[in-house]
Amino acid sequence: MGGFYVAQLGKILAKLRQERRLTKEQLGQVLCVSAGTISNYEKDVHLPDADKLIMLADYFHVSTDYLLGRTRIQETQTDFQKKILENKMTFTAFNTFLNLPKDLQKSFAHILSSLELNVMIDQYWEKDSS
Repeated sequence: MGGFYVAQLGKILAKLRQERRLTKEQLGQVLCVSAGTISNYEKDVHLPDADKLIMLADYFHVSTDYLLGRTRIQETQTDFQKKILENKMTFTAFNTFLNLPKDLQKSFAHILSSLELNVMIDQYWEKDSS
């Protein structure tokens, strides 16, 4: 079972490093290890110890489970919770907009014009005018 995770880690680590256009030397500097050690991680020669695994997860903003191939979800639980909260706030704000009288909707839309609600509000008005 451990071999499966090591094989996943090597592929995942190489992919993350390459996506960010980092050399093995640059990533090695982040972890205070040699480029050869990074190469060994990526070739599945050995698994990083726990503290290096955590450093990798923090550096790439992913979970350790993602690095180990235990989940396909890259983002950390905290990042995921932030996205849910942001979406909930957007939904709440849009519902507030929908429940306003028509004359106040334009004022509210003007206030919110810098937010992502613009698209939703525009779509609402397009439907309303049809």
